[in-house]
Amino acid sequence: SVHAESVAASRVEAALSEVASSLSSYQQKKGPQQAWLLQIQIWLLTAQLYLKTDQIDEATRCLQEASSIFPLSHHIMFMQGLVHEKKNEFQESVSCYQNALSINPYHTKSLRHLAVVYHYLGKDRLAEKTLLDAIRVDPMDHFV
Repeated sequence: SVHAESVAASRVEAALSEVASSLSSYQQKKGPQQAWLLQIQIWLLTAQLYLKTDQIDEATRCLQEASSIFPLSHHIMFMQGLVHEKKNEFQESVSCYQNALSINPYHTKSLRHLAVVYHYLGKDRLAEKTLLDAIRVDPMDHFV
C-alpha cells in the first residue's frame, strides 16, 4: 500500500515536473489562474503524501516546484514548516510557520503547529498564547 502510494506520487510528480521544468524564476504566470492554482494544489498534496511516507527529500522537491509557481503562498510556507518539523529542525519550522502567518494571520494550521513546536522548544507560555490565538481565529476548530 505504501509502495503503491509512492509509485502514484512519483508518477504525478514526474508529470508535474515536465510542466514546471519550463518555468524560470518567478514572474506573474500567464494563462488561466485556476490552472496554476490547481497545479500548486497538486504539488502540495503530493508533498503531503511524501511526508506521510517519510520521503522528506521528495516532499521538499514538490514544495520547490510549487514555490516556483507562487513563492508567497502561506500554504507552501506551512508545508515547509512541516518538513522542518518532521526533521526535528524546530527553529526553521518556527520561521516557516511565522512566515505563513505573516501572510495569513488566520491560518489555524500554522498556529496549531507553531504552538506544538514552541512546546517542543520548552516555550510553554508562548505555546499556550499561540493556541489561544488559534481558538480566537476559529473557536469551532476541533483540533485546537
